[in-house]
Amino acid sequence: MLGSDPVERCSIHSNLGRPFVGDRSPKSIEQKKKQAEAAKAAAQAAAKAKANPTPGALGGKKGK
Repeated sequence: MLGSDPVERCSIHSNLGRPFVGDRSPKSIEQKKKQAEAAKAAAQAAAKAKANPTPGALGGKKGK
């Protein structure tokens, strides 16, 4: 039977206890910073637009 060995089921992985190692190149770090800044700016713009809607966006009466 496969997988019946208790040692096999409880084997220790080689990366156990170590954090995930991602790409740490300066280019990728800079790109992640730019993406974070762009996401933050987009969120701020959306919040500002929601707080201060334009008169046409309210769907009010149109002139005759």
